[in-house]
Amino acid sequence: MPLLFRNSAQTDPWGRLWFSTLNGVVSIEPDRLAMPQHLPLLSIRSIVADGHEIDASAALPPDTHTLDVKYFGLDLTDPRRVVYRYRLVGPDASDSSWQDVGSRTEAAYSHLPSGSYKFQVMASNGNDVWTQPVSSATFRILPHFYQRPWVQGLFVLAGVLLAWTAISLRLRYVSAAIRMRAEERADERVRIARELHDTLLQGVQGLLLSFHVAAEKVPADHVSKKALERALTTADRIIVEGRNRVSRLRSEKLYDSELKTLIEGVASNLNGITAIDFAVKRMGGGEILQNHIVDEVFCIAREALTNAFRHSKASRIVVELDYQKREFRMSCRDNGRGFNAEAFCAHQSNGHWGLRGMEERAEGIGAKLSLTSAADKGTEVHITMPARLAYARHRRFRDFLKRKTAA
Repeated sequence: MPLLFRNSAQTDPWGRLWFSTLNGVVSIEPDRLAMPQHLPLLSIRSIVADGHEIDASAALPPDTHTLDVKYFGLDLTDPRRVVYRYRLVGPDASDSSWQDVGSRTEAAYSHLPSGSYKFQVMASNGNDVWTQPVSSATFRILPHFYQRPWVQGLFVLAGVLLAWTAISLRLRYVSAAIRMRAEERADERVRIARELHDTLLQGVQGLLLSFHVAAEKVPADHVSKKALERALTTADRIIVEGRNRVSRLRSEKLYDSELKTLIEGVASNLNGITAIDFAVKRMGGGEILQNHIVDEVFCIAREALTNAFRHSKASRIVVELDYQKREFRMSCRDNGRGFNAEAFCAHQSNGHWGLRGMEERAEGIGAKLSLTSAADKGTEVHITMPARLAYARHRRFRDFLKRKTAA
């Protein structure tokens, strides 16, 4: 009986497949075929560091260059549909996101920093349903010696010690420079005191003896007798003041509490036969000037008083010491005849350097000196300096640092 060949499958206009079998006709709709619901069987096959497979919880040396991880997902239905995604969880958070790598079954890393790591991978058979992450054992890459926390702590401590040493050396250098200048100044003061005592005071003392002898020969009823006696009394006070000044120069101690009395003593010595109304006023709070500031302020006030008593022909002279919180002020004011700028320049050119000396002393202590004067309106010498330079209380912290450094 001859074999009959005929088509056993046909496609209809709606895309369905029709098959004829011995038991009847069967149809299939390809678009409605259910996708397989099983997931691949996933495993991590190996982790290789620089060509050597590592064990679980391994500790890798700090100079590890490459790390290769191999994994595989088994799906017998359609192995070509299996796709993967993986991530490496470690110190760098930017590498902890999932990476879709398609069908690639190997991950490679190079030059990983020190720290603890865990590799995770997931697989899917192409239907966007993923397996649970499969994780490797945690492995560590050891840090270099200089990356260890206790070594870094030593570096920080060494840096702090180095900075402290540099600051200490700087403070010692500054302290030595200040001490050297103070010693030079002390030597200069002693030299000036010695010359004043050996020349000026001794010479004035000899002149006084001569004037005393001459005054004894003047008749008591003579008009010049009282004037000579008053001049001799004033000269005696000047000698005493000069000796006190020499003593202070040698001891290099002039205190704020003495400033008002010293200025009054200068005015008393300068007041002549026709006494001028004079006053020293202390105003402000209880701040205390530094010793070297007291010395310079006294010298400026003495020069200003000398000019006022000798040249101003004033009837009243007032010195004000104003201790403000933010600044210190000293002014010497008279109601005399005053002078002009041209006369001031002429005095300088003729060798009268008192005003210029006051300016230099003010600049030396960080003060600002101003002078106002007008004909028949008197003269005022005024100095101003900030509290941080003038008062002793603003130097306590620096003195404390100096004492600690010297110790």
